Amino acid sequence: RRLSLEHEGSVLKTTGDGLLVKFSSAVQAVACALAMQRQFAAEAKEPLATNKLQHRIVIHLGAGKEANRWPAARFLELVKSFRDAGRNVRILLGEAELERWPASLVADFEKFAEVARPQTLLALLDELAAANLYIGNHSGPGHLAGIIGVPTLALFGPMEPVRCKPLGP
Repeated sequence: RRLSLEHEGSVLKTTGDGLLVKFSSAVQAVACALAMQRQFAAEAKEPLATNKLQHRIVIHLGAGKEANRWPAARFLELVKSFRDAGRNVRILLGEAELERWPASLVADFEKFAEVARPQTLLALLDELAAANLYIGNHSGPGHLAGIIGVPTLALFGPMEPVRCKPLGP
């Protein structure tokens, strides 16, 4: 945000880790992009403990069919291992999980990761667009992540993934 303002950009919208910025000229936009790339390169050289540039892993735990749901306990193990490795993880919970799960299970995830509860399809799309990696069950959000180009790891139940896999990376 700071660099975009220094290059006379006007922030129109923030989307998780990203910004939509309007510039009055292409020259200002390119100068800002170059400054950001230089800053990213410098931060990437810092040790991981102080590195501010981190990949964002988004994990959605739900699925419409019970057979398509990986156990919550296994997702919790995965989240803990990412956290222990210093990774930035954000959990997405939908209405179904919040209705099905006891509050104590949601609290367990909140101990190890940010938990978001997108209320609209657009809010869900913003969460997915801010991800560098999506992990989840075979579900609608996994298909959305793939369609918008987010590298996607979809966990399938007793189904043929070749026929039903998300489109995209």
